[in-house]
Amino acid sequence: MNLKYASLLILFLLTLIRVMVSPAYAVDIKGVYEAEVPVFKQGKKERKQAMRSGLLEVLIKVSGSSEIPLTPGIPDVLDKAASYVQQYRYRSWPADRPVPQVAEGEKTPKRVLWVRYDKQAVNKILQNQGFPIWGRSRPSVLIWLAVEDGGERYLLGNDSNEELKSLMQLEAKKRGLPVLFPLLDLQDQVAIRVFDVWGDFQEEILQASGRYQTKAVLSGRLFRDDYEGWRAKWTLYEGDNRADWESAGISQDYIFADAIDGVASVLSAKYAQIVDESTRDAFFISVKDVNSLADHARIARYLASLASVEHASAIEFDAANAVYRLDINGAEQGVVRTIELGNVLVAVQQDGMSIDPQTPNRADRVYRLLR
Repeated sequence: MNLKYASLLILFLLTLIRVMVSPAYAVDIKGVYEAEVPVFKQGKKERKQAMRSGLLEVLIKVSGSSEIPLTPGIPDVLDKAASYVQQYRYRSWPADRPVPQVAEGEKTPKRVLWVRYDKQAVNKILQNQGFPIWGRSRPSVLIWLAVEDGGERYLLGNDSNEELKSLMQLEAKKRGLPVLFPLLDLQDQVAIRVFDVWGDFQEEILQASGRYQTKAVLSGRLFRDDYEGWRAKWTLYEGDNRADWESAGISQDYIFADAIDGVASVLSAKYAQIVDESTRDAFFISVKDVNSLADHARIARYLASLASVEHASAIEFDAANAVYRLDINGAEQGVVRTIELGNVLVAVQQDGMSIDPQTPNRADRVYRLLR
């Protein structure tokens, strides 16, 4: 192969790698107010119970809090779950959903009840109970999992052990968390080994994670315990913060549920926002590189979708710049953190600035529109 064609091949491979691992800082989660609950029959009694279970799942997913079931007022809310339903239908068992483990002699469910709940009603329940609301834009999480089973250790990758991967993806879906697994291609194999993840070597893990550009990295070690169950040790890296915890249980379902619960608890504490309608305030941002009506429409839709933003409107245009007023129910910092997660606006100035609403030529924050 001559030098010219070798150079072209290298360029092609580098381009392919960039496409395969495009930035995944945050993901706009679909179906935050929806749930799929396994069912055996389609009778009224079982449907009522499934709607109850689905509402509990949605309340946990929207708030990011696993404390929902322990809250005194929640049982009464769940008893009226059917009144919060917008749509429901029965579906065949999803092909990508693992069949739950059941005791010997018990039947396995063949269908699921899909339910969509009223967004405003769910948010109102959480407000009344003092819980925050976590918007659809959520930080993506890269998962490095080292598994020890049958005397062997291996890394769980994007194309390996579909059963384990599906179990964790299911738990992540229940909590509204976007997760991805490493490719374990040649670049990963050079950067990290199963020994590095098993030993929780932070420097190696974070360096290998850099190419995926996620907001958080979960490192785990899964192994069998002395009682024929499973144990796992987890470490979550998010910015400069680190959280560690352990899980133990008979089934891998429980282990992964505990892992995702820990991740959701840490991330929701940072990004979920208490919505307080009694303390509505105005927050102003300036956006650069706004060149068309389509750009304005895109920005307005994005800002209005943020959890604590009641209303968003453009109040000033100047060449390729625009100033937007956000009427928010909650803390400004929560809005700032959520915007930082998205792929629509990027901050170009972090210093806070005052603004006169009558002559809005300055803003609290300055951003640039991403293409």
